[in-house]
Amino acid sequence: MALIELRKISKAYGSVPALRELDLTVPEGCLYGLLGPNGAGKTTFIDAITGFTPLSAGTVTFDGVDL
Repeated sequence: MALIELRKISKAYGSVPALRELDLTVPEGCLYGLLGPNGAGKTTFIDAITGFTPLSAGTVTFDGVDL
């Protein structure tokens, strides 16, 4: 069973895209990390999936609950 599911999430700041149609499934019991250069969208990703920043598009599901 998937603990976290992201489907086509996107976030743009004006005309600047920070995330583009990201899909990710994190199975229950797994541990993932985020790596990337400055400006890659790591903070935007975390802010978006935790609800601190509204998404431009897509869906986030935690343990079967649609956020």
